[in-house]
Amino acid sequence: SRSPDPFANNQADTREPPTRDATMNQDPSGVHAQSTAAALEVPELSALKEQMLQIVGDFGAMDLDKAQISNSIDAAISFNDFEAEIAPVPEPSHARVHDAPKLRDIRKRIDNNAISKAEIEEIALGMLPEISELASDYLGNTVVQKLFEFCSEAIKDKMLAEIDSHLAEIGVHKNGTWAAQKIIDVAIVPTQKRAIVDSLRPYTVALFLDQYGNYVLQCCLRFGHPWNDFIFETMLSRMWDVAQGRFGARAMRACLESHHATKDQQRMLAAAIALHGVQLATNTNGALLLTWFLDTCTFPRRRLVLAPRLVPHLVHLCTHKVAYLTVLKVINQRNEPEARDIVLKALFFSEDDQTLEDILSDQTCGATLIFKVLTTPFLEDNLRADIVQNVRNVLNRLNITSPQAYKRLMDEVGLSNRGGKTDRDNHSRERGRSQNNSRSGSQQRPGANRKHMQETERQFNGQYYQPQQFPVQGVFPGTSAGMDPNGLSAYEQFAPGLAPNPQLQQAFLAAQARGISQPDFYPGLAASGVGSYNSPTMDPNTVRAMQGQQYPRPMPMSSNPMMQQSPFGAPQNYNPLMGANGMAGAFQYPMQYIPQQQQPMMQQQNGGRRGRVSRQ
Repeated sequence: SRSPDPFANNQADTREPPTRDATMNQDPSGVHAQSTAAALEVPELSALKEQMLQIVGDFGAMDLDKAQISNSIDAAISFNDFEAEIAPVPEPSHARVHDAPKLRDIRKRIDNNAISKAEIEEIALGMLPEISELASDYLGNTVVQKLFEFCSEAIKDKMLAEIDSHLAEIGVHKNGTWAAQKIIDVAIVPTQKRAIVDSLRPYTVALFLDQYGNYVLQCCLRFGHPWNDFIFETMLSRMWDVAQGRFGARAMRACLESHHATKDQQRMLAAAIALHGVQLATNTNGALLLTWFLDTCTFPRRRLVLAPRLVPHLVHLCTHKVAYLTVLKVINQRNEPEARDIVLKALFFSEDDQTLEDILSDQTCGATLIFKVLTTPFLEDNLRADIVQNVRNVLNRLNITSPQAYKRLMDEVGLSNRGGKTDRDNHSRERGRSQNNSRSGSQQRPGANRKHMQETERQFNGQYYQPQQFPVQGVFPGTSAGMDPNGLSAYEQFAPGLAPNPQLQQAFLAAQARGISQPDFYPGLAASGVGSYNSPTMDPNTVRAMQGQQYPRPMPMSSNPMMQQSPFGAPQNYNPLMGANGMAGAFQYPMQYIPQQQQPMMQQQNGGRRGRVSRQ
């Protein structure tokens, strides 16, 4: 049969569109395109008969077995009366005699053994006109199952005669499938088996592809040979159609693994799987049959039968996201080294390495396959060296645009230090260069760094003084001319008698204008080391003498209880403009400047709140 349209019957195409790397070195009419088109061609069963008979001989079939298999192949070729669809179950009739209450009563009496076999058969005979409709009813199907279980063979024949023409449509119904499976399970006599087989065979393909119908077919396996031959013959003649389905492929695998299947039936299907291996490998569901063939099947020389049929389409298979796993299965095994050598020779030692180059042009599946082949433990050491050399040569020839996709492979063959580095390596190299430039730039400009350090020391060593920031008449820089109740007033409360002297301030400004430095203006303080961090203690009386004798009366202390505690109160004659040791400008910070590291400490000392001072 011809290959079906992958987009027909809502079937999704499992093949990926070719990538740019896969087509950049290939001619649309080249070898790869021809192998891809040939891979989708499914040969006719009549043309495969001779090859199948030869393959079953390799699988151990005797002459008598070959004759039986030949007859099965002929039967599969001759039958083509398959129905494409199964008609749905008709709607229930409104004039039905056996309604839901009556069906519940019958089921209850049968379950409780409150009815005799004769009465059960009488009920069955009364149901014959409606039994095909009741078989798919949500209550009726349970009653029909009981009737087929307890009635005699003669009554079962009569009931089956009413149902057999509707058996397929009942089998794909969510309620009727249980009745159909029960009918098949209890069929014993040949007439019943024949009736079931004849009614199901035209719908075999549709039943295989149905979520409920495939179980109906699997129930028929228990009939044994020759009654179940129609299942394997349908699998043989419509293998590609059935294997593409989700339920069809799994039902075929279940049939092949069943203990009801004979060796001849398994050999015949195994030969068909080997001949359809290229098509099955490219389908997600069909690959399940190849998995059974390679992993579960116990026939000898099966890999040696499959390998030569994969070689002509090796490029297509190795660049397919599903099919390349089948190629790996043939390579990763030791039981049949001849099959492995056939694939490896065609893969790595083709003329001008064209096959390897076409495979490596695909950065997703092709590069992954080659990497896994190189890292397999089943590869001999002497052969591995030749393969690595060929892969290295092909990688050097290819114009690789995305080296990250080939990183593992290039590391494996020793091309990691090649000129085409990855983006991560280039980024690391650029980052190292920028760090070296910044380091060398800092070494070439020592004067700039020294100047910056001098400015920093000058700002914080007590020699940096800004006259414009000196408080005049209680006005602080950055504030309005009005008196801040939390500003100078608070300092006056802590330092009674030490308010700023306007005359001293004006004299200091005049001295600054004449170029007199701070130590010269305060000769008593310069000798004491004012401006350094390690200044000795100085008598506060000397400082007050320098500031004059006129002091405004201090404001009374607030009623804040924190201010009234003696351990936290300010010492007598304390001036906030002095340092902690009583010397002016011990740290020489600007008045509005508070070091950042001291701010949390001050907030902690104040309890997180600033006490508001009331003025009187």
